[in-house]
Amino acid sequence: METGIIFDLDGTLWDATEQMLPAWNRVMARYSDREPMTLPELRSYMGKTVEEIAAAALPALPEEQRVEVFNRCSVEELPWLRDAAFAAARICSRMGSSGEKLEALMSKTPRFSSWKREVPLHGNRGLLMQTLAEGKAAAGGEGVRIHTGNGWVYLVPLSRRPALRILAESPDLEVAAELCDFYAGRAAQLDRELSRQLPPPEQRESPAGERL
Repeated sequence: METGIIFDLDGTLWDATEQMLPAWNRVMARYSDREPMTLPELRSYMGKTVEEIAAAALPALPEEQRVEVFNRCSVEELPWLRDAAFAAARICSRMGSSGEKLEALMSKTPRFSSWKREVPLHGNRGLLMQTLAEGKAAAGGEGVRIHTGNGWVYLVPLSRRPALRILAESPDLEVAAELCDFYAGRAAQLDRELSRQLPPPEQRESPAGERL
């Protein structure tokens, strides 16, 4: 039995930038007002240090803050890269057993379409996300992701404003849009219900226990 080790440096064999891009953009949207990063821009950063990437991508932020943003990007991308790495391992296994070339296998790989929306929140967003997940969620960086059977839905709370970003993925664009719209509508409905359960502003307490 022959064994070996494959060492891949920044996309030499496996280009993971397509999996990284949505994760990076979700994080940067929470901590900055910059335009979404494009795939060519992300690929231009491969091989650079976190400090170099942060300085080029978020020059308006203080150095410590922008480095922290990209450290969060590294966490957010993990669920995406885990699935992609598993797929890459299966492709290599298939190439070894069937003799097919990578180009032929990649042409058979299904393409996914995505659809996203943002829902303003007024109630308890942690409870809202827990209710939406209904026990079907897996960890997804700073949010959760839900497998629906015909796609994935990612729920990510925004830190810069009280809102929930919903990103749906499916092999079919229409299905992705339907999933996104369904969870956006469900989130808005739950938020209204949770908001009605809050006490009036004059009866709420500050973190110190004082009346507001």
